Amino acid sequence: MMKRLGKVALVLLVLAALLTGFVAGLYPFLSPNHPAEGSTVLVFEGWVADAPLEEALAWAGAHGVKTIYITGGPITTGSWLAPWGSYAEMSAARLEALGVADRYDVRAFPAPETRKDRTFVSAVALRDALGTNAPAAMTLASEGPHVRRSALLFRRAFGDCTRIGTLALTPTDFDRSDWWRSSAGVRTVLSEAIAFPYALLSHPDAKPE
Repeated sequence: MMKRLGKVALVLLVLAALLTGFVAGLYPFLSPNHPAEGSTVLVFEGWVADAPLEEALAWAGAHGVKTIYITGGPITTGSWLAPWGSYAEMSAARLEALGVADRYDVRAFPAPETRKDRTFVSAVALRDALGTNAPAAMTLASEGPHVRRSALLFRRAFGDCTRIGTLALTPTDFDRSDWWRSSAGVRTVLSEAIAFPYALLSHPDAKPE
């Protein structure tokens, strides 16, 4: 009996160690920081909160960014109160309000309304608008664990014509070092942990429903 209990305890310890390693490594996996070296183009998703937006601007100022592309679909909350039709246009206005729009070539690329694959649709809208003027490389910035999935979909949209780097911005709703201690962190990280393999295995076309 004691030997059996000892084996059970050992198995539980191994499982606990594996779970701890999984939890500790999940956020870094979903939030890679690999900017496109040498690129002067920064792309960010227009829905990001104010603090991550300012973080992206600070990074841009320190890394020679000259052009900022902003993506995003229609505003879905309080849209009748907003003078902008999309998150892309709203964030372009935020940059103007911050007084930095004159330092960069800021361009908003609104995406059409869609019921699924919103990130992919935003990437396609940017790709189609740029056409042959797409840069050879650009860095995509988004909040924390959204980055890996967003970069995957942008790379799928642009193919080999543009190298996509990543910049993981600090989330505002939870601490990345112990995300599992808050409901917002658990909800965000676990949902992205599920959404990433789904995006990896799915094959969205250029005109999702």
